[in-house]
Amino acid sequence: MEVSNSQEKRAKSLRRELEGWREVLVACHSLLSWDKPYYPAIIFSATSVVFLLIWYLDPSLLTLLSLFGLLITLADYLVPQIASLVFGGQSWTGAEERRYEQVVSWIACAAGGFCCSAKTFTTFKANRPKMYFMCVSGVLLTTAWLGSSLNNFFLTYCIVLSVLLLPGLRKQGVIRRQVAVLGSFVSGFIGSRESSPAPQDKKKQ
Repeated sequence: MEVSNSQEKRAKSLRRELEGWREVLVACHSLLSWDKPYYPAIIFSATSVVFLLIWYLDPSLLTLLSLFGLLITLADYLVPQIASLVFGGQSWTGAEERRYEQVVSWIACAAGGFCCSAKTFTTFKANRPKMYFMCVSGVLLTTAWLGSSLNNFFLTYCIVLSVLLLPGLRKQGVIRRQVAVLGSFVSGFIGSRESSPAPQDKKKQ
């Protein structure tokens, strides 16, 4: 009950803070949810162009972080003003308002889930320090091995593209279907192993 109340308060606060971004958020939600059949191609093309541009310019890490921070600062300052001039709230419909509330609720739930995950992680560290050490060390060693085996730039591109395509894949039910196929394959494999006679039984026969 306390968690739901805190998420509701967080959602109300975010709804006020993101008021100037509501048109942009609704458009981004429509894009990431694949409301149009050509939206996946737009996501793939835009992501590829950005990464190709970074690869071509080859900036240093400090320059890339500075440019990224500058882009965020400009967007935070200019987007609300441009949105108020372009849209002006005149074309805002009830359906768009419901979608905006859905986006805000999703952001609030994501923030609440992150906080709960951080608390769970801290509790796990305090209660089972040895298991915490083994799990964290295993994950870090695995990521270090992946980083040394694969090209880091290409790996980052694949991760970013997967994250951007994930909401649309979930909405279209692709992930659910693939999980169902994988589950049926695993259950069929286990069933075939259990039904096959053991080697000793074959020798006795």
